[in-house]
Amino acid sequence: LGRLFDADVHIIAKSGMGMLKNYNDKVIPTHPNMPDLWNRTLCGSAEPAWPSSSWVPDLAIVNLGTNDFSTQPNPTAEQFHDGYLAFSKRLKSLFPGAKQLFMSGPMWCCHVCKTCCETVHSVANEVGAAVVDMPCLDYSKPGLVGCAGHPSVAGHQKMVNDTAPAIRHLMGW
Repeated sequence: LGRLFDADVHIIAKSGMGMLKNYNDKVIPTHPNMPDLWNRTLCGSAEPAWPSSSWVPDLAIVNLGTNDFSTQPNPTAEQFHDGYLAFSKRLKSLFPGAKQLFMSGPMWCCHVCKTCCETVHSVANEVGAAVVDMPCLDYSKPGLVGCAGHPSVAGHQKMVNDTAPAIRHLMGW
């Protein structure tokens, strides 16, 4: 997406992290979770915090929820809603000019995890964010899946192709 739009990109990702609960954890909320880690300079240390004023995005894309609902126990709809809303508001307070785009990523399906999908759409409506749905049935076709169910290179390209129109519309790019 960055290359497509000739945009500067800052990616914050860590395997297994969730909005409230990390993969295979038994406690909700799990700490540290992605809202705890996203602004760290080094993942393993709370200090020094990443200086949010050093780079200000025009668009913040959030793709969280897979790990929250991948193993039991799952957060309740209210817990997930409140956590997602709080994270969105936190991003908005730090980057008031940035638009937000929420992803219902290709590793979870609305027909399997209705709570996650409905929550992402509900919070998006509350905060004025856009949503891109990536139905897992569209992403589970041969060649689109790589290791442990994660998207392959071709799967990632499909994600770009499916997300680009929403970004063009949202950002006017």
